[in-house]
Amino acid sequence: MSEQETGKKSVGREILEWIMCIVIALAITLVLRNFVFTLVRVDGASMEPTLHNGERLVMIRLGYEPKAGDIVVVDPNNGSSAPYIKRIIGMPGDEIAFQTASNGEVSLYINGVKKDEAYISSDMYPGNVGSGGYTVPENSVFVMGDNRPNSHDSRSSNVGFIPYDRVLGQAVFRLWPLNRVGTP
Repeated sequence: MSEQETGKKSVGREILEWIMCIVIALAITLVLRNFVFTLVRVDGASMEPTLHNGERLVMIRLGYEPKAGDIVVVDPNNGSSAPYIKRIIGMPGDEIAFQTASNGEVSLYINGVKKDEAYISSDMYPGNVGSGGYTVPENSVFVMGDNRPNSHDSRSSNVGFIPYDRVLGQAVFRLWPLNRVGTP
């Protein structure tokens, strides 16, 4: 074989190796994005003051088990084209209730115990707090936005309780804007 033929085989082999590397990298990226983590965008003001419209978050999918207090991304299964970002308030079997004091202050009670919600701004109540009580069914969670008067969440009949299989993952890190990078 001449040097010229060997050079052509080497160039062809190198091109093939580059193509294989690119294909493998794309496959790994797709697997990571679809099964491990993905980026989500906050759309609206329902999670203020914790999250703001337009912020970008990293959502972990793989192995996530819902826990009360977590900020999650859910499929509301109500015709909405975008997932919702909410906070898990109640777990299966929890009794959720709201009480309004004479001064208008609203308190959240879970299983008869008043919940301290440090993430709620004092001007987020009173407002749309729902009525009556809620009992979270098995394999479901009760979610609400931190901006209670402006949140379409489990208190709404067309959202309701969110089954575990519609909890897409947990929002674990804020990437944007740069001045708010960190855990939400």
